[in-house]
Amino acid sequence: MKTIAEFYARNYKLYPDKLAFVFDDGRRYTFGQHMERVVALSAALDRWGVGPRARLAVLAPTCAELVDWLGVAAATGRLLIPLNWRLSVRETTMVLADAKPDVFVCHREHLELGLGAVAALRVRREDETLSGKGSTVFVSAGTGDSGALELTGHDHEALASDRTDWEMKLNALHGHMSGVRPEDPLLVIYTSGTTGQPKGVVLDQGGQAANSVIVMTEMALTDDDSFYTCLPMFHIGATSLVINFFARGCTNYIDKRFDPDAWLDALEREHITCSVLVPSLVHQVLDRLEQRPRDLSNLRTLYYSGAPMLEPDVRRALAKLGNVLYQAYGSTETGPSICVLHKEDHTLTGAAQARLGSCGRPVADVMVEIRNDEGMETLPGEVGLVYVKSRAILVSYLSNPEATKESVREGWVMTGDLARSDTDGYIYLVGRKKDLIISGGENVLPGEVEACICMLDGVQDVAVVGLPDATWGETVAALVVPKHGADLTIDDVLTFCKNEIAGYKKPRIIKIVEELPRNTIGKVDKNRVRDVLKQHAGRR
Repeated sequence: MKTIAEFYARNYKLYPDKLAFVFDDGRRYTFGQHMERVVALSAALDRWGVGPRARLAVLAPTCAELVDWLGVAAATGRLLIPLNWRLSVRETTMVLADAKPDVFVCHREHLELGLGAVAALRVRREDETLSGKGSTVFVSAGTGDSGALELTGHDHEALASDRTDWEMKLNALHGHMSGVRPEDPLLVIYTSGTTGQPKGVVLDQGGQAANSVIVMTEMALTDDDSFYTCLPMFHIGATSLVINFFARGCTNYIDKRFDPDAWLDALEREHITCSVLVPSLVHQVLDRLEQRPRDLSNLRTLYYSGAPMLEPDVRRALAKLGNVLYQAYGSTETGPSICVLHKEDHTLTGAAQARLGSCGRPVADVMVEIRNDEGMETLPGEVGLVYVKSRAILVSYLSNPEATKESVREGWVMTGDLARSDTDGYIYLVGRKKDLIISGGENVLPGEVEACICMLDGVQDVAVVGLPDATWGETVAALVVPKHGADLTIDDVLTFCKNEIAGYKKPRIIKIVEELPRNTIGKVDKNRVRDVLKQHAGRR
C-alpha cells in the first residue's frame, strides 16, 4: 500500500462488520460504519467547495469526532491539523494564524478556548478572522462587509449522520480516494520551536503508509490484535499508532484521558493485546496492579516511548506482565519511527542488561547516523547528533522554508537529539542539543547526570537542566524525586555525585520535589523544570 487512503479502501471491503473504534463514551463503530461517517462528512465538504488538500483544523480531545476527521483526511486527500487543547488562547491563536485552516472543528469541551482564539484573530488579523456562532464545525462562508473571513457553523453529528443522496456521496468519495497520491499531505502536527513560535510539521500519505508497514512488521501485528490508547492525538505518537492499527485491520479502543485503574480495567474487560504508555504512566499502572491484581493475560505488547524505563520498573513489569515490553524512539519530524528496543532486549541478566539504557536499533527501512560537529559519523561511544533518513520523514515545516532548510538536508533530518552508539548498533540517547549544559567551558550532558543520580538508593526520578551563572556561564541544577518513604536529603545527592562524576558535572542547585513537571503524554517538561529551579535558586 502506497497511501493511507488505500488502507481505508482495503479495510472497508475486508472488514465492514468488524469493530474499528470503541470510545470511552460508549460509541462503537465498525469499519463500515466509520467509513459511512467519512463519506457523509466528505460530502459536506464537497458541498461547501472544500476540496482535496484543504486544511481541517480540529480542536478536540481524543474522541470519535477527531477520529472522524482523521478518516476524512486519510481517505480523501485532505489535510488534518489536530490542535493541542492544552495551549492557551494566545498560543492557539498563533497556531490558527499559521495554519490558515479552511475548516475549524471545535469540540464542545474546548469551545471556550476555540472561540477565544477566534475572537483574538478578529482583533489581530482582520483579513483572516475566524468567526462563528458556537456550533461544532465552522466553515468559510466568504468575505463579509468588514473584509474579514466569516465562518458558518454546523453540527458535527448531523453532518456525519446524513445519508441522503447516498449513491452520489459514495461515488464522490471513491473519486477522491482514487485521486490520492503518496506525496499528498495528510497531517500537520505542531511542535514548539526554540523561539516559542509554533512550527507545523507536514507529513504525507506515503510517509505514513511506509511508517504503518514498519510498525506492522516490527510488532508482528495481525488483524486479531486490539489496541488501547489514552494519549492525546495532537502528538504524532498517538495519531500514528491509531493509523497503524487501523491500517492492519485491528480494533482501536480510545479513551480521552489516562487513569491507571481505567487502563487496567479496560485491558482486562476487552482482552486488549497491545497498548501504549510513557514510563511514568507504566510506573503508576504497576503500583495499582500490586494493590489490586487484574487478568492481563491477553496483553502481548506494552509499547512505551519518551525515555528508557527505570530498571526497577522493568523488573516489576516483567514479573507482573511477562515479556511484553517494547520501547520505541521517534520524533514528529521522522514520522515518527526511528529505533526499537524489542521484547527480547528487555533482559536483566548478563551483558545485555546495559542495553536497557538504550532506545534500541534502527527499524526496517530507516537509516540512522550519529554525526559530530564536522558532519562526520562518530565512532561507537562518541556522542553526536542523530540524523535520520526514511520515506516517513517530514515533507516540510508548514509555510516555513527557512526552518525546513535548517533541519532537512539531502534527505536527512536532524533530530536535535544527542546520542552515542555501541558496537552492536544500539543507540543511547544522552539529551537534546539545546539542553546541553556548558559550564566553565566543559560540556555536561543532562542525561549522564540524571543516570548517575538515579543510581542513588532512594531516588525515584530526576531531571537535570542548566541555569545561567555569572561565573561559569551555566551551572548544573536538578529536581530530584525520592521514592515513597525514602528519607532523602540534598546532602545525600551531593555526596553521591562527588564520588561518581566529575566535579564540573555535579549539580550546584538541587531541589527535592514530590513529582516532576510533565507534559500531556507524561514526558518531563524541561522548560517547567527550569522555571522551578530558577525560582528555587532565587530564594537561596
